[in-house]
Amino acid sequence: MASETAAASAPPPWRSWYFARRGLIPAPFYVPLFSVLWMEYENPWVTWPVGGALVLSGVLLRLGSVRYIGRGARTRQEKAHRLIMGGPYGWTRNPIYLATLLMAAGFGVLSELMWYAPIL
Repeated sequence: MASETAAASAPPPWRSWYFARRGLIPAPFYVPLFSVLWMEYENPWVTWPVGGALVLSGVLLRLGSVRYIGRGARTRQEKAHRLIMGGPYGWTRNPIYLATLLMAAGFGVLSELMWYAPIL
């Protein structure tokens, strides 16, 4: 009976594959943005610095958030004994989501595609 319960509660193999690669899931949405970067430069003196700053700030916030929370958060087991309220987690509840949104907005600005704004 116990083995049936353990087998029923074990996640399917595709979930662990997806979990390990969850950071790459939005990548197909960025490919069209990179493909049109070379086609149109209406105002590169504005789009490149603003877009680059958004992407860079997103990357730095993401790396800083992952570093601050430590290795314990990168697993499926619940190991948290207390709520983290310092560092980037003192500004927002999930800074990794915010960092991803900043990176996506930066790529949208770099590509100068207005249709990308509603997707965000």
